[in-house]
Amino acid sequence: MSTTERLKQPLERLYREFDYQGRLAYDAIQFPGRYPDPRDREVVALLSACLAYGRVDLFSREVERLLAIMGPHPAGFIRAFDPAVDTQRFQGFRYRFNRPRDIAAFCLAVGRILDVHGSLRSYFLEGYSDTDPDIGPALERFVDGIVAKTFAPCFDAGPPGGSSTSSRAPRLAARASASSSFFVGWSAGATLISATGSRSRRPSF
Repeated sequence: MSTTERLKQPLERLYREFDYQGRLAYDAIQFPGRYPDPRDREVVALLSACLAYGRVDLFSREVERLLAIMGPHPAGFIRAFDPAVDTQRFQGFRYRFNRPRDIAAFCLAVGRILDVHGSLRSYFLEGYSDTDPDIGPALERFVDGIVAKTFAPCFDAGPPGGSSTSSRAPRLAARASASSSFFVGWSAGATLISATGSRSRRPSF
């Protein structure tokens, strides 16, 4: 028996016997599955992946909080998002090293993609190539295209105490750099999008 066959049998058995419904409450995939519209589903998949580090009960609570703010159509909320006006809606959000401006940066980045590409899935597929050895290069292109753009509208809220922008530049640069760690989850989110964003109906788990 070949190595492939030896691996296939136990994996197929695991696939048949795995309790998907029972595990749903312990996985970030529970959140995008609530939305019938693929545009909402893929946005929620990405947001969930970005915050899905640490204990499930902790990050799930914060994802629920953000989804409540975004309302029944998160994609529409994000497309209309104005950092100067709407960042305050996330006031009080705190999950480990993430703060309201990190969520604002997420909304700004996703909104840019939706405006240009129409969907996160379309944006992801634009960077995908059948000639790549695996999905890794496509995930890197997905992230690189996001973090290459400025997030100043989310982090430069005006000179506090009359200080000049130039004197605040190191602090803002450090803050933006710290925020970039938030985007580690974008690769995981892109994978979720590839699994959920292409469906025209609510996925069946």
